[in-house]
Amino acid sequence: MIEPARTATLLAAHFPALRPELFSGAAPASVYQQLACFAAFTHRAAAAEALPLLRQCFVVADELLGLADVSLRAALANVYLYGLHLDGSTRGNALVRQLMPAPLYQLYARQHACMLP
Repeated sequence: MIEPARTATLLAAHFPALRPELFSGAAPASVYQQLACFAAFTHRAAAAEALPLLRQCFVVADELLGLADVSLRAALANVYLYGLHLDGSTRGNALVRQLMPAPLYQLYARQHACMLP
């Protein structure tokens, strides 16, 4: 798995506003906490309809996916993608399809296709 310090550094380099959350409390030692912070940040971008920032979040998440081993891939699916709390509306789904890079979207779609009501 990519080391937590490397994950936090990568996220903070792309999103300086996340630095305080990523380097305080339990987050520096836990990639899961870091991805939860990143998911909340991404969700706020979606809620504010800040599409360029939302796209950048997805691109960085896809970059992490490219560095991922099995554990980080599972954390991205179970913490980041699950923690996005996207509304599942037609508009929300269209945004996801349009803005997510293909590998990240495949992981997102696979996760959501397996969910039971």
